Parts: sequence; structure tokens; C-alpha cells
Amino acid sequence: MDKLVIEDFKKNYKQFNSLVNNENILKVFVLGNTRLNGSDDYYFTPIRRHENIILFGAVVFSEIEAEIILKLADGLFDFIYVDAEKKSKKSFSNGIFNLERLASELVSKSGLRFYKGNDITTESINNFIVNYFGTKNKLIGGLNILIVGIGNLGFKLALKLVERGANVFLLSRDFKKAKVVSDTINMIKPKETLASVVPINGISDKNIFDIAKYLDVVLLTHLSTIPEYSNFYLSLNSNALFLDVGKGCLSSEQLDSLSNKGVTCYRSDVGDELLHFILSDSKKSIIRKINLETKKHGEIRIIPPGVIGLEGDVVVDDINFVRIVYGICDGKGSFKKIISDSEESLLNEIKKNE
Repeated sequence: MDKLVIEDFKKNYKQFNSLVNNENILKVFVLGNTRLNGSDDYYFTPIRRHENIILFGAVVFSEIEAEIILKLADGLFDFIYVDAEKKSKKSFSNGIFNLERLASELVSKSGLRFYKGNDITTESINNFIVNYFGTKNKLIGGLNILIVGIGNLGFKLALKLVERGANVFLLSRDFKKAKVVSDTINMIKPKETLASVVPINGISDKNIFDIAKYLDVVLLTHLSTIPEYSNFYLSLNSNALFLDVGKGCLSSEQLDSLSNKGVTCYRSDVGDELLHFILSDSKKSIIRKINLETKKHGEIRIIPPGVIGLEGDVVVDDINFVRIVYGICDGKGSFKKIISDSEESLLNEIKKNE
């Protein structure tokens, strides 16, 4: 296994490196982790390039492959981004591993950064739906969306979509769980949000067939096919957006049946959203250090944004090189709305002298 992982990495890196061409470009490796789906021990992701960033990566299911890949990648890339979510296990007998901790121990030559895979996946699906219906001059608000499978990802999607005004239905083999999740989201969503989440009691719930023709979106978030859902899928409106989020949620027979019905099925692709995240992260200065130090200007304390000020403290953008003075603290978590002439002079002096 070790030899195979090494060979696969070297083959992918050779292709990656051939696209760099000694340009001034940021080289990034992304290591993700997820729950095991199928017999693979790992897989490498496609190479992506945009602006001044080029990246590729791998998804692993155990520490064995993760350790090998991290050791190989360290030093070859400017930055290594690692999924910090704690969700991987190859089997209970092999235990659950902590990819964030492992990377922190092994990576010393490349810059090490972290991301949350499910958050990026959730955002990519949200954007997919927005863009898809945007071409039809529709917003998410008012759409009827069915989420099949209620794990971590299904929960996050339901919360995000209902907050945008979508009517969300949750379909699960475990109705008790679906009801708890629905009740929870309905309880914590803003009270001004009129849309709500409704649990469906499996395929046995006659309501699911009643609403099928009104569904605008179906999101599959489970990790394997569910054969008994086939007849339900065929009852859907042929114009519904059908999105395989969990990947591998549909059997070949189900895909054929939906295609014959005129339903086009899509799969989620988080690559573009991940690339956008890294681009944004790099533009905000990847190696930036948060400076929360304070400084004295006579008897006045100068503080940066992020520090809760006492009454009379002055908040500036940078205590060592002031370009912007935001205001004088009122001691209640905000700025004084009315300041005296002497305080105005103080602010001008700080901006001039620091």
C-alpha cells in the first residue's frame, strides 16, 4: 500500500509541476478527509488553476495514507491546506483519526492552513442553487426543497436554505431524527423567517407523494443508494433540480429511470468553491498574524479592532502605523456619538503622530 500511494502521488505531482513552468505562482496542496464510501483507501483530486494559484490534493480515510502523503507534500508546496473537521474513520477497529493534529505534527516546510470541508460543500451547493435558479429569474426564497439524508451536511444545508426562505422537507429512514432536526432548526431560525422545516416519515408518509410534484430541488446527502426510494424519485416533477451531494446516492437503474423521465441529475463539485476560499484567504495575507497589542499615547490607550475598549480608549486600524482612527470608546461596547473639541483634537493628533 505504501508503495502504491507514493507512486500515485509522484505521478500526480509530475503532472502538477509540469503546469507551473517556473512562473510566479502559488502552489497549494489540499488534503481532505471524509467518511469511507466504497473500497478505496484514498484518491487524488483534479488539478485546478486560477489567477496566480494552482492546486491539487487528495482525500484520505485513515492516518496511514495521510501520513505518507503529508510527508511527501511537505516542502513541495507553498501551502498545505488540511480539512480540520473530525469525521474520518476507515473502520471502528482502526479508530477515528485527527487529520488536523497529524498535519500539525508532520508539516514543517510548507505553510500549514486549515479549512472546514462541510462548510465549503454547503456553500458550494447554496451557490449552485442560486446560480441555477438565477438563470430562471428565481430566488431561493419560496422554493420547495427536499433534503434526503440528515447527517451533518443535511442539517447545515437545511438551516442555510430555510434561513433564505426556502420551504425545506427532510426525508430520512429515521423519522425521530428528522423530527428532532426539524424542531431544532425551526426553534433557532430567526422568528422573522416565515419558511420552516417539515419532517417526512419515510416513503410510507403519503404526504411525500403529495408534495413531490411541487418540489423545486431534491438534495441527496446520504452515502449510498436507497433502492426503495426509486418509485418516489419517479413521481417528481421533471423540472426539479436533482443534486447528488453525497456522491454515489443514485444507482445506475435510478439514473436511467430519471433520465427517461426527463430529469437531469447533477453532482456537487466543491473544487471551485475551495479554490475561491483559498484565493480569498491568500488575498487577506495568508501569513498574517493577528496583533491585539495596545499602546499608550500620553494618558490615552490606543487599541486595535478586536479589543473591547474601556471608556476613553481610541480605536485605530494599526497601533504602530495609524491610517484610520475609528473613534473613542464609550465603555459600553460602542463609540461615542458626540465628542468634544478636545477629543477631536486628540484624534487628529494621534493620526498625525503615530
